[in-house]
Amino acid sequence: MLLFASVAVAAAQNTPADYAEVLKTLGKQGDFKIGVLKVNIPRGDLKVTIDGIATPTPFGFGGWLAMSKGTGGNDVMMGDLVLLEDEVNPVMSELLSNGLEVTALHNHFFFENPRIFYMHVHGHGKAPDLARMVKPALDLIGKGTPQHQSSVSGGASNVSGGQIDTASIAKLVGHEGEQMGQVYKITIGRDDINLKEMGAPINARMGLNTWAAFFGSDANAEIAGDVAMLANEVTPVLKALRGNGLNVVAIHNHMIGAANYPIHSKLLNSQAVQEIVNRNGTYLLPQGHPPGCPAHPSYPAGHAAISGACATVLKAFFNENFVIPNPVMPAADGLSLVPYSGAPLTLNGELSKLAFNISAGHGIHAGRLRRESGRVAWRCGWQCLQR
Repeated sequence: MLLFASVAVAAAQNTPADYAEVLKTLGKQGDFKIGVLKVNIPRGDLKVTIDGIATPTPFGFGGWLAMSKGTGGNDVMMGDLVLLEDEVNPVMSELLSNGLEVTALHNHFFFENPRIFYMHVHGHGKAPDLARMVKPALDLIGKGTPQHQSSVSGGASNVSGGQIDTASIAKLVGHEGEQMGQVYKITIGRDDINLKEMGAPINARMGLNTWAAFFGSDANAEIAGDVAMLANEVTPVLKALRGNGLNVVAIHNHMIGAANYPIHSKLLNSQAVQEIVNRNGTYLLPQGHPPGCPAHPSYPAGHAAISGACATVLKAFFNENFVIPNPVMPAADGLSLVPYSGAPLTLNGELSKLAFNISAGHGIHAGRLRRESGRVAWRCGWQCLQR
């Protein structure tokens, strides 16, 4: 018993102070192992049956949040919240309004009672800040009434078929729809994405579309739909839907590995790309880079090539050994010009310095590429003179 007690104390002492603050802020239990804080959010308050079988919480009803240290003192937070049907959209609204992302909404079981949904949460920031951002959403879990709360707004739930002003809807949306019995449906393709999979075009007919269906009457109607989104569109669209009182019932994808850019999976999954993610928290290549590691394909620098070629041509038309008379230079405070008193400045030297400064000032190219660009520039300038 003494051995187990001492181990538990040692583990607690190894928990970083900011992670201990997270647990205190959330009022939850958790543990810190292999660099990750895991916060437990079990739904022990629920009595769940699956196809009539009473099922314990560990079977699949244990929600969680996890945090891991990233670069720049920031943490990455991910999580999976276990929610009742009536908790889904209030919790989603709190997460979105506090600057967090909802990246998936789905189910795990058939025939469960009550219905259970799983919401994936994602965020970046300081650990204590992330805890404060997610707490309002967690506080809603398990606090609802057992009675279903109607999601109907601005009307009654007894919707029935009637007359809908479809012309006004089409004008508002900016697209014509199709009347299908008592349902009016608008379908909008995403041709702007130009998505392909294995070379095959994925268009509206293949499911890449946004649609909305209307049923009822002008006074009392219901709407359902499906929104096709790029990754950077998900959060703004979710905010717009929730901000206008519409329920989000699922967030998912239709394809695995589909992309509208020809990047081979070996590159996307390479060690170099993963190192960028580990260091910067993003797949975007940084502009600041060590020498010899350009943030783009290794092409000659355009600024360097053009400035060097121009300098080469100008040197052929003027006396390279001409000494520039009465040169000036910036004063120490940078606010005025003072006479230059160093070694003589020749036309050849100043044109070379000008070409180099233009090349070096365009700093996204690695040093080796700038040097190679200078050689390209000399050859281009020389060929122009020969012609």
